[in-house]
Amino acid sequence: MDASAGSFANTLSAAYGADGSGAPPPPDAFLTRGEPDPDRLGLHVSKTGLAALKVVTSPRNPSLPAGPLIEAASEVFDLCVVACGDTESAYAEDWLLAADRVVACSATDPDDALEAARIAEERRDEGGALLALTRAGSSAGAAYPAGEGGASRPLYALGPGAVHSGSQADRGLRALTRALVSPSTHDAETEAVPIGGAASVPHTDEEETDA
Repeated sequence: MDASAGSFANTLSAAYGADGSGAPPPPDAFLTRGEPDPDRLGLHVSKTGLAALKVVTSPRNPSLPAGPLIEAASEVFDLCVVACGDTESAYAEDWLLAADRVVACSATDPDDALEAARIAEERRDEGGALLALTRAGSSAGAAYPAGEGGASRPLYALGPGAVHSGSQADRGLRALTRALVSPSTHDAETEAVPIGGAASVPHTDEEETDA
């Protein structure tokens, strides 16, 4: 799901588009109708080069409420990843508040990711946001901030190599995925997940993640 003015959907289209088609129709009509009808959602869903990966671009009007799409998407998809970007829009904020888990990303350094995490946690009135670096060649530590004193949280390296199986970024992506689908009761600040290594996270037989 794109809640960042179309940049996320455009990236997926450029990276994975198999037929060269343009961006999918924005979901303004779906949101304006106000009915969470999963059957009408298909018009706004675009295919990508990966069979299991679909994308819905952001609405032209960012002040529209995301509620109808959130409800419909939770019935259609097993997992929704939402790029919120600038959460100043009502649409992005709705997704942020509805999310089961939050990953604060930065293409520069961990401090920026940590600041984004704190902003998201303040708006959600809930802690537990994870951190990720998305720059090429990033090498993240097991936890951040490192050192003594204060709580640290997992830090994942998700560079462009995450799409190549077997790369360090791919292993970081898989570790992050395991953390995201773990029970919400898991305290992300008490257990650091090593980058590119084995992740030790609790799980149950009833793992379920909504939009």
